Amino acid sequence: GSIINNNNNNNNNNSAAKGGGSSSRKPKAKRRSIGHVASKAEVRLGLESLQLITTDFLETLPLPHVPLLIKTVGNYCTQNLDINVTFKSVTLLWTISDHLQHLSTPDTTR
Repeated sequence: GSIINNNNNNNNNNSAAKGGGSSSRKPKAKRRSIGHVASKAEVRLGLESLQLITTDFLETLPLPHVPLLIKTVGNYCTQNLDINVTFKSVTLLWTISDHLQHLSTPDTTR
Protein backbone atom coordinates (compact mmCIF):
# COMPACT_ATOMS: atom_id res chain seq x y z
CA GLY A 1 0.00 0.00 0.00
CA SER A 2 1.66 3.15 1.23
CA ILE A 3 5.25 1.90 0.85
CA ILE A 4 4.67 1.29 -2.84
CA ASN A 5 3.04 4.71 -3.24
CA ASN A 6 5.91 6.42 -1.44
CA ASN A 7 8.45 4.70 -3.67
CA ASN A 8 6.51 5.71 -6.77
CA ASN A 9 6.41 9.32 -5.57
CA ASN A 10 10.15 9.28 -4.96
CA ASN A 11 10.80 7.86 -8.42
CA ASN A 12 8.61 10.54 -10.00
CA ASN A 13 10.38 13.27 -8.04
CA ASN A 14 13.81 11.91 -8.94
CA SER A 15 12.99 11.63 -12.63
CA ALA A 16 11.68 15.22 -12.66
CA ALA A 17 14.90 16.40 -11.01
CA LYS A 18 16.97 14.59 -13.68
CA GLY A 19 15.04 16.26 -16.45
CA GLY A 20 12.66 13.40 -17.12
CA GLY A 21 8.99 13.55 -16.26
CA SER A 22 6.86 16.59 -15.67
CA SER A 23 8.44 19.37 -13.64
CA SER A 24 5.04 21.01 -13.05
CA ARG A 25 3.89 18.09 -10.91
CA LYS A 26 3.87 18.98 -7.23
CA PRO A 27 4.98 16.32 -4.78
CA LYS A 28 2.07 14.88 -2.86
CA ALA A 29 1.71 16.07 0.72
CA LYS A 30 1.99 13.41 3.37
CA ARG A 31 -1.36 12.37 4.76
CA ARG A 32 -1.99 12.74 8.44
CA SER A 33 -3.27 9.65 10.13
CA ILE A 34 -6.95 9.84 11.01
CA GLY A 35 -6.61 6.77 13.18
CA HIS A 36 -5.07 8.61 16.14
CA VAL A 37 -6.15 7.04 19.40
CA ALA A 38 -6.53 9.67 22.08
CA SER A 39 -5.07 9.17 25.52
CA LYS A 40 -7.21 9.31 28.65
CA ALA A 41 -5.82 12.78 29.41
CA GLU A 42 -6.68 14.03 25.90
CA VAL A 43 -10.22 12.72 26.21
CA ARG A 44 -10.67 14.42 29.57
CA LEU A 45 -9.27 17.70 28.22
CA GLY A 46 -11.58 17.57 25.22
CA LEU A 47 -14.57 16.97 27.45
CA GLU A 48 -13.56 19.90 29.67
CA SER A 49 -13.66 22.12 26.58
CA LEU A 50 -17.11 20.85 25.65
CA GLN A 51 -18.25 21.30 29.24
CA LEU A 52 -17.17 24.95 29.11
CA ILE A 53 -19.05 25.50 25.86
CA THR A 54 -22.15 23.75 27.18
CA THR A 55 -22.29 25.34 30.62
CA ASP A 56 -21.05 28.87 29.88
CA PHE A 57 -21.65 29.59 26.20
CA LEU A 58 -24.59 27.44 25.12
CA GLU A 59 -26.99 30.39 25.05
CA THR A 60 -24.68 32.28 22.66
CA LEU A 61 -24.05 29.26 20.41
CA PRO A 62 -25.93 29.73 17.13
CA LEU A 63 -28.76 27.21 16.86
CA PRO A 64 -27.42 25.67 13.60
CA HIS A 65 -24.27 24.64 15.53
CA VAL A 66 -26.14 22.78 18.27
CA PRO A 67 -26.51 19.50 16.28
CA LEU A 68 -22.72 19.32 15.89
CA LEU A 69 -22.31 19.93 19.62
CA ILE A 70 -24.79 17.13 20.34
CA LYS A 71 -22.99 14.75 17.98
CA THR A 72 -19.60 15.61 19.47
CA VAL A 73 -20.77 15.20 23.06
CA GLY A 74 -22.45 11.96 21.99
CA ASN A 75 -19.11 10.68 20.77
CA TYR A 76 -17.74 11.20 24.27
CA CYS A 77 -20.65 9.12 25.59
CA THR A 78 -19.46 6.14 23.55
CA GLN A 79 -15.74 6.30 24.33
CA ASN A 80 -14.27 3.43 26.37
CA LEU A 81 -11.26 5.04 28.07
CA ASP A 82 -12.89 6.69 31.06
CA ILE A 83 -16.32 5.87 32.49
CA ASN A 84 -16.44 9.23 34.30
CA VAL A 85 -16.14 11.02 30.94
CA THR A 86 -19.11 8.99 29.74
CA PHE A 87 -21.19 10.00 32.76
CA LYS A 88 -20.20 13.67 32.44
CA SER A 89 -21.00 13.71 28.74
CA VAL A 90 -24.46 12.26 29.39
CA THR A 91 -24.99 15.10 31.86
CA LEU A 92 -23.94 17.57 29.15
CA LEU A 93 -26.50 16.06 26.79
CA TRP A 94 -29.17 16.63 29.45
CA THR A 95 -28.02 20.24 29.75
CA ILE A 96 -28.30 20.72 25.98
CA SER A 97 -31.71 19.03 26.00
CA ASP A 98 -32.93 21.34 28.75
CA HIS A 99 -31.66 24.33 26.78
CA LEU A 100 -33.49 23.23 23.63
CA GLN A 101 -36.65 22.58 25.64
CA HIS A 102 -36.40 26.08 27.06
CA LEU A 103 -36.03 27.55 23.55
CA SER A 104 -39.07 25.65 22.24
CA THR A 105 -41.34 26.52 25.16
CA PRO A 106 -43.12 29.86 24.79
CA ASP A 107 -42.41 32.27 27.63
CA THR A 108 -45.83 32.92 29.20
CA THR A 109 -44.50 35.06 32.05
CA ARG A 110 -44.40 38.24 29.93
